[in-house]
Amino acid sequence: MLRPHEVALLPDPASSARVSAVEYHGAFVLHYVTLASGRTLRSWQPHSVRHPVGTPVAVTVAPGTTPTLLLGDKAITSPPPGSSLKQRSSEPAA
Repeated sequence: MLRPHEVALLPDPASSARVSAVEYHGAFVLHYVTLASGRTLRSWQPHSVRHPVGTPVAVTVAPGTTPTLLLGDKAITSPPPGSSLKQRSSEPAA
């Protein structure tokens, strides 16, 4: 689970995710993004970041954010001990 302020957007002509609506709220802009799956997500951006409707965008997690997986009513923020899942680094490859 990510909150709208934890979703970052970057213009990406190769992306199938598209900005489908934009709402202006003073110091912030709420972007609605339709994913290839047809699902829509929201992203709060500062007023200085505006992606017009139709813009293809890469959807990422804002720096410093740890996504939370909800399993029933339990929040999981890391793989269980002994699992074969490894956390992926957000650092670019050298």
